[in-house]
Formats: sequence, structure tokens, C-alpha cells
Amino acid sequence: MRIPDEYVCDLCGYMFLSGETINIFCPECGSSMVAKEISYDEFLDEEAYNFSTHMIMRSSL
Repeated sequence: MRIPDEYVCDLCGYMFLSGETINIFCPECGSSMVAKEISYDEFLDEEAYNFSTHMIMRSSL
């Protein structure tokens, strides 16, 4: 079983998990303009996870 990666929609800002690797669409607005925010491997790397979380929180201010 593959652990899903975290994505964020560039159009509406919705954050979601997806196990898909191609053709990823936002479940909120249906946009294909999504970017991988953090992968499961980065989540396991505490330093990378803390940096990504900090950047997400800063960009939402």
C-alpha cells in the first residue's frame, strides 16, 4: 500500500492527500493546477517536514 502525498491546489488553496501519481485534480474545485506540498518520505524526515510546515504557515499569513 502506498502512503498518499500531500498536495495543494494553486487555484483555491485546498490541501488534500492523494495516492495518485498522474492526473491529480483538486477534490474541492476540480482544478488540475495542483502542486505536491510534501511527500511521505519528506514527512518521515523531521527537518524537511518542519521546514515545509513553517513555509506553509508563513505563506498563509
